[in-house]
Amino acid sequence: MGAEGERMTTANPFTPANVLARERQGLATMEAGKSYAKVRVVVRDFAVETARSGRNAGKPYLSLTLADRTGQKDAKCWDGASLAPHLAPGAVVELDRLTVDDWGPKFEARDAHVVPPGGFDPKDFVPTLPLEVIEANWRLLQERLDALEDPDLLKLRAAIFDRADVAEAYKNHPSGIYHHHNYMGGNVQHVLGLLRVVDAVCASYPEIDRDLVLVGATLHDLGKLREYGVDTMIRVTEEGRLRGHLVIGAEWLGQICSQLRHEGYDFPRGIENHLVHIILSHHRKGEWGSPKPPATTEAMLVHLADYVDSQAKGFLQFTEEHRDEPEGWARRWDGDSGQKEWVKTRPEWE
Repeated sequence: MGAEGERMTTANPFTPANVLARERQGLATMEAGKSYAKVRVVVRDFAVETARSGRNAGKPYLSLTLADRTGQKDAKCWDGASLAPHLAPGAVVELDRLTVDDWGPKFEARDAHVVPPGGFDPKDFVPTLPLEVIEANWRLLQERLDALEDPDLLKLRAAIFDRADVAEAYKNHPSGIYHHHNYMGGNVQHVLGLLRVVDAVCASYPEIDRDLVLVGATLHDLGKLREYGVDTMIRVTEEGRLRGHLVIGAEWLGQICSQLRHEGYDFPRGIENHLVHIILSHHRKGEWGSPKPPATTEAMLVHLADYVDSQAKGFLQFTEEHRDEPEGWARRWDGDSGQKEWVKTRPEWE
């Protein structure tokens, strides 16, 4: 086996995109005390604010979140208030000069030029797993689905993934925008994480319907294929804002099951109802987006596996992105408490 084959065999399927992208120059690899020329970035968010202290106290400045394929950084443009009317989320900006200090990237308005549509490839700005990792993860998932024993679930699997457009979208899609697996290929990476958790639990409790959990975990975020769109950044679609991926996924699955029956295959309504319930309940609580709490062991297991994998990856990505914090600590928004909590960003302990 050649070197390329060995890398694909031994690659960790859960390595985040921003770690794999470190070989490329980008925001994540820029060092404090250095300046960079002709940097192209995406403006993810921006606001005009007023400095509260220091020599710029009382003066307006532009606060931005900039991103590229390696990650994102908060930045400032002290004379940038006049630049704000020319920006929009997702705009590509070329900076003649970008300086990085201990507080992050900074630039001057005169050095910023908005690149018009057609002057760039949107894919150059969205974090993505390498193609070989995406393909390897896809093969791992298909191998897991090949192990299904239930003929009805095998038929459902074929009805979904034998469609080339669905399979391609599922294989390449992100699983989030901000907190976890928020890069191309993240969807399958997240599902593989769930399957490792449910495997461990099912090994201890053989009375759990392993096939149902496997398919439920695979389909729990099916609606994200329509909830998120991707151009220069990952965005929530209009359908996603109005309905959300739980409702989209549940309705989509119902349509697939109805189509199977229309084609003459008597797909069991009990299995359909159980899988729809897993999708609708996998956030568990109404305030987290679920219209129903888990009512079956399989649904609870998918929820817990989803929570474990998303929270673990969210923490890992956060600590990776903030590993250079001067004191090794940073504040992370916690959805449960509704406030920012301190998180240790470096592994060494005093």
